[in-house]
Amino acid sequence: MTERFVADRVVSPATGEPLLLRRAWPRGTDHALVEWEQADGRRVAGQWFADPDRLERVAAATPGASALPGEGVLLQPDGADRRLPRVRALVRAGGRLVAHRPERRAVVRTDRGYVKAVRPGRETALVARFEQAERLAGTAFAVPRLLEDMGEGATLWSALPGEPLTRPAAGGRVGDWLLDWYRAGAALAVLHAAEPPSPGPGGQGGLPRHTPADEKETVLRWLRPAWRFGLLPHADPDPVLAALGEEAGAPLRPVHRDCYDKQFVAAPEAERIGLVDLDTLALGEPAVDVANVVAHLELRSAQGVVGPARARAARAAFLAGLEPDEATLRRVPAYAAATRLRLAGVYAFRPRWRGLARELYASALESPPAPG
Repeated sequence: MTERFVADRVVSPATGEPLLLRRAWPRGTDHALVEWEQADGRRVAGQWFADPDRLERVAAATPGASALPGEGVLLQPDGADRRLPRVRALVRAGGRLVAHRPERRAVVRTDRGYVKAVRPGRETALVARFEQAERLAGTAFAVPRLLEDMGEGATLWSALPGEPLTRPAAGGRVGDWLLDWYRAGAALAVLHAAEPPSPGPGGQGGLPRHTPADEKETVLRWLRPAWRFGLLPHADPDPVLAALGEEAGAPLRPVHRDCYDKQFVAAPEAERIGLVDLDTLALGEPAVDVANVVAHLELRSAQGVVGPARARAARAAFLAGLEPDEATLRRVPAYAAATRLRLAGVYAFRPRWRGLARELYASALESPPAPG
């Protein structure tokens, strides 16, 4: 029996306006972080709880939030968040809320830069990861710089000039976009070739490991709730995931681990391409990054963001800049197949793209890669 999940449409008790579900991030099968969209395009964050008592407790502890008990939903507009205390104040002071995953992290654009908010105490690890990324980058690519530790889990970071590589910039030449994709590949090659940071005393300060077993579990964390709520048909993913193997056959290298078009930022006047969201930095197989970029370019083509020919050209430019070795190329099909399954799970929780998610899912299951 399929269990009930968050509704695709709810009504704001404050305004009486409908809110359409834009996307959700399941946290197991009884809780999800949620993002709705208003008619004017503005987004409203919130949460869904299967347990009404838990909803009531969280609602009572979150100033500015409002509960919809009949839907199991908590709406958290304008940065309302009991665990990220600085976000609401920043928005009230004129900041623009760029991203908000309730009780986990948020990003607020201010006139001084971007404020990243995490639970108090977790900012230390965030700063350390970006400092490691800056050392690994050298002069090959730019990363945001820490401007201020604002306290209570909030840190202020510099903005990188330019736009993500999602599509060719309006008014720009496709050739410029392809050059940026070449630069993105070259930047990632430097990251993969860099000497990993050594752990400090007690084994602290190094990068976490991301093994093939971790990659499998990441895929399953999305598929399990998608199956539970009937968003994807249940099927055995083992024939696809088996190609990853159990352990990496090659030494683990520094990898971004969540690398795709929106993580690269380019501007005509910028000397270096930028790389963002480096809190996922880890030690893994370079193929995990390569496959993620390739699979996302396929996805952008399927979404109609870029045409198939341009997507293929961007892929070729990226690989030309990256110059992956044979060992990495042999591992890309296995990681790409796993990435397609994960993306099917991710986009199953985005109503607009559920049809595409099912197509991606079916395609990935029908063509498992050969072990290698």
